[in-house]
Amino acid sequence: MARLAAKRERLLTSEGLPPGSVKELRVAIDAVQMALGEQGNAHLKGVQATEKLADLRTAAGQVIRLLHALVVRKLGRSSSLLAGWRSAKRRWQKPGRRKR
Repeated sequence: MARLAAKRERLLTSEGLPPGSVKELRVAIDAVQMALGEQGNAHLKGVQATEKLADLRTAAGQVIRLLHALVVRKLGRSSSLLAGWRSAKRRWQKPGRRKR
């Protein structure tokens, strides 16, 4: 659109378009294209961040499972300490109902 307007700039100016309007149009088009590119980059970064969080949650879950085995073995039958551990462990779980 800007290329076509640039070719017809003299005609557009003679029809009442202010001088320099074609240049402003080109700048506006470039700004829109850059904003669209940035929007795509922002979306991509959001998707990557979500996946990274999922990976970190998986790794944290593995560590907690290892710790659970060690803590349960060490605490034995001490119910009050085991209850405290289970409560602390539960905080890492996703809130809400489990999906089936």
